[in-house]
Amino acid sequence: MEAFAAAHVAALEFFGGVPRQILYDNLPTAVVRVRGRARDLTDRFTQLAAHYVFEPIFATPGAGWEKGLVEHLVGDAERNYFTSVPDTPDWAVLNATLRDAALAARAHVLPRREGQSVGALWDAERPRLLPLPAQPFRAATVTTARVTNRSWIQHQRAYYSVPVRWVGQRVRVDAYWDHLEIWADTEQIATPPLATPGSLNLVLDHYLDLLREKPGAVRHARVVRDLGPVLRRYQQAFLAARPQGYAGFVDVLFLFRRFPADAILAALPAATTDRCFDADALAQRIAHAHRPAPATEPAASRPWPADTPQQYNQLWKGGDPDGRL
Repeated sequence: MEAFAAAHVAALEFFGGVPRQILYDNLPTAVVRVRGRARDLTDRFTQLAAHYVFEPIFATPGAGWEKGLVEHLVGDAERNYFTSVPDTPDWAVLNATLRDAALAARAHVLPRREGQSVGALWDAERPRLLPLPAQPFRAATVTTARVTNRSWIQHQRAYYSVPVRWVGQRVRVDAYWDHLEIWADTEQIATPPLATPGSLNLVLDHYLDLLREKPGAVRHARVVRDLGPVLRRYQQAFLAARPQGYAGFVDVLFLFRRFPADAILAALPAATTDRCFDADALAQRIAHAHRPAPATEPAASRPWPADTPQQYNQLWKGGDPDGRL
């Protein structure tokens, strides 16, 4: 339902208005039960239609001719935009690519429409749309979950961490098509990307305060192992050099609140080699490596060097000691 609702929101914003009627197949995301010509709708779809004030129209089961044009357009989209499958790094790039393709299709001329383009026909129909509401529909499914004693919640068979202070509390989960928003009362406590079922998704920052209280837990903490082999090697070298240095290593982990993770991980191999096993010293290394280079004045704007006191005095007064200006 989340993707279905988000697609409506994006499409209606793209069109700049709302059709008075929208034709649907009897998809279970929208329809609970078909009763002759009547439909029992899902609560969330009813809210979507009410928010945009459109009338949903549903095809008769088994009557494919009622939506033949739609089936034809779906086939066109598959052939023109998804053959071959687009190779994009993420959903945002894919959506931008498809949007550009849709805008380019405005120039397509329809031979059975007196040679008018798709764009011209659409511009003529656009004024018939209903106006968009002041706020878009909130395309999320809202549930609640209890935070386990390991400080995570379960959503659709995947597990997501939250700050440890919320252990045992019930939180609200707003599930969007690509991420979750987890709320405790009026505070948003986590916004993880949507994960695959069965996965465990832990955030180090959620556990730092607990590790401060129980530093010995860093030896086997899953959230520390998940940070990867570079940190793991540094941790092993750190604790080999400082066998009881658990609190000191927790200080290193707290650097993740001060610096980007990639900056810390980039500094660790050299720190391991140099046996830099102190959080403050490591912080200085990271800060130095990411310090912006000082701005240099273009050579043309610098004053000429003063070789004699007389030339220096002339420069001080704003003149040119060699008569070059």
